[in-house]
Amino acid sequence: MLKLSLLKKPLFWILLTVIILRIPHLFEPYWYGDEGIYLVLGQAVRKGLVLYRDIHDNKPPLLYWLAAISESQFWFKFILLIFSLATVVLFNRLTKVFYGEREKIIIFATALFALLSTIPLIEGNIANAENFIIFFTVGGFLLLFYKQNLSPTRYFAAGFMFAMATLLKVPAGPDFVTAIILLLFFKPVKENLKNVFKSLANLFLGFSLPVLVIGLYYFLRDGFSQFIIAALLQNFGYLGSWQTGTHQATSLPFPLIIRGVIWLLLIALVWFYRKKLSLVFIFSSLWFASSLFGATLSGRPYSHYLLTVVPPLVLILTSFFNKSVPENRFTYVLLTILFASLVYFRFWFYPVFGYYGNFLDFAIGKKTQSAYFAWFGGDKVNRNYEIANYISNHTLPEDKIFVWGDEPFIYALSRRLPAGRYTVAYHIIDFRGTEETSKAILKEKPKLIILTKSEREDFPQLTLILRKNYQLINKIGDAQIFLLR
Repeated sequence: MLKLSLLKKPLFWILLTVIILRIPHLFEPYWYGDEGIYLVLGQAVRKGLVLYRDIHDNKPPLLYWLAAISESQFWFKFILLIFSLATVVLFNRLTKVFYGEREKIIIFATALFALLSTIPLIEGNIANAENFIIFFTVGGFLLLFYKQNLSPTRYFAAGFMFAMATLLKVPAGPDFVTAIILLLFFKPVKENLKNVFKSLANLFLGFSLPVLVIGLYYFLRDGFSQFIIAALLQNFGYLGSWQTGTHQATSLPFPLIIRGVIWLLLIALVWFYRKKLSLVFIFSSLWFASSLFGATLSGRPYSHYLLTVVPPLVLILTSFFNKSVPENRFTYVLLTILFASLVYFRFWFYPVFGYYGNFLDFAIGKKTQSAYFAWFGGDKVNRNYEIANYISNHTLPEDKIFVWGDEPFIYALSRRLPAGRYTVAYHIIDFRGTEETSKAILKEKPKLIILTKSEREDFPQLTLILRKNYQLINKIGDAQIFLLR
């Protein structure tokens, strides 16, 4: 009887659809650059290296710890699948808080959210931070809205959820600001001012505690300064680096200030019209404004940034069911701002039908594995697998290697760590790490060095090291493999 009743629930079929749509994600080749970096840093963590001090990237640590737990891309994406299912359940519950028994709206919102956050259109298939962030932000807001009279523990838990989101990636921080604004000015939970400030204190405590614990961890591991620089301060340079071509920006770029002003204006507009708007619309509009600010923070066109906009966007679209003229007009304003952002930043989008068609052809034997892999990145994907196989057969697990190029998958596939802190050439260039890296190569003496012709930036120190200490022993595709003499 329990199974039959489950089959009658729309949420069951939505979750089943998510599982089916995510099955091809599990069998992708190693092709997406950022996933490769996460897996290399995860491998480093498992081998005892301290993030930021011994190996570098410029995001907070939670994503790399998830990669460390997973060990391989398959399990990394499997963890994402579990997070995705849980997020759909939380979003469904959040929608029920606002719409109660209006089943059609709840099904529409849940299904649309599940679809947009799963398909490859905006990289729902990639284990990027944003795909995990939405679990914590949706959960954080659900904790705030689930009951009218909330306990201090619930506020603390909500703050903790927003901290987890921010410790995945800094642009999640504006959503925490939205929670504060709701408590201070819109008070979704009806309380007197004294209780609001008590609630706010618990929210801040929940947010601060995990941040302080992680800071203490890096302090005790002699990596605090590197943690602060890499996970926080370097992100300020990152904000202007798309326009300047460097991570060395010293002041906030003017376009970022403009986006901040637009965010503040939207908050003011919601406040001005608050008596004509429903609670769900006030909440989703403020959430939309903060998440869009976070998504455009760097000025880059990477579509996975938009994943954090999906939950509030879907809730905003449900306003059309309410047939409220003020809300409909406001919705058109928000949609216009979103469309203008997509055009201005030229966000990239990925094929959906081609993606699933490629997997289906492979699954039924119509495509070889080589052809299936090539769909994701041409000859480079198969070349990287061949190089990684060569490395695995000609080095020991404890041997270091070095790849001059933006191919972190070679490290991840061969399960070898890089000589030096950097996993890709563009990090060495952007963070001015050529001297540091050349010293690390001379000190650690990687057994193999791989040069990819796709990397066009010069590394003069590496050229000298190769001439003195290495010999060319193999070529795979456009890559040259050098052996330590």
